[in-house]
Amino acid sequence: MSESRGFVLCGTALRPGQLAEVKRLVIQLGGATYDGRLTMATTHLLVEGPVNQGEKYPTAVSGAAGSIILVDSKWVFASAAEGAWLPESDFAVPPLRGLVVASTGLNETARLAAQEAVEKGGGTFQDLSRETTHLLALEARGDEYGRAVQYGKRE
Repeated sequence: MSESRGFVLCGTALRPGQLAEVKRLVIQLGGATYDGRLTMATTHLLVEGPVNQGEKYPTAVSGAAGSIILVDSKWVFASAAEGAWLPESDFAVPPLRGLVVASTGLNETARLAAQEAVEKGGGTFQDLSRETTHLLALEARGDEYGRAVQYGKRE
C-alpha cells in the first residue's frame, strides 16, 4: 500500500455525483486534498473514461503543470475500500485509453508498427469507421481522409 505524502488530486471528466464522492473519500482517507484546478501543486490527475474526453489531460501529459501521475479514478474508490492509499501503478492510465485509431496511406510495415504502438498505449487500431477518434494519414487528402473529415462533423 502507498503512504500518502500530501497528494493533491485533480480530476478530469468526472461526473458530478462521482466528483462529490471522490472528494468525500479523499477526506476520509486523509493525507491528500482535492483541488479541481490543475496547478503546479497537483500530484495526481484522476482520469475517467477515454483520455480525449478530459480537458485537463493534455495539460497534464505535456508537463506544463509539472510532473503529474495519471491514475484511473477507480484508484480513490479502491483505496477507500482498503482503508489506505493503494499503489498508483496498479491504476495507471494508458496514454491512448479509449482512442480508436485508423490509418491511411501507410505501407504494411508502417501500418503494423502503428498498430503495435497504439495497442501498446491502450488504444484500439481498426479500419476507419464512425467510431474512429484519430486518423494517421501521410497526407491530408484521399478518400479515407475525406470520409474521416465527414465522420468528424457529427451533429
